[in-house]
Amino acid sequence: ASVSEIILIKDNYTAETTFSHSQASLITFSFFSAEKVMHTSDYKHSISDNFH
Repeated sequence: ASVSEIILIKDNYTAETTFSHSQASLITFSFFSAEKVMHTSDYKHSISDNFH
């Protein structure tokens, strides 16, 4: 393999790793948001009491 091929492989690997990390973060964030919405609707009255 030439140097440029090795660099290309490394770039592809980095891109894939970054992509899977951002996907995982997105899934975690979506799950966290869903949890937050559920808790907010459960405790909506007590939360709005705290804020006012």
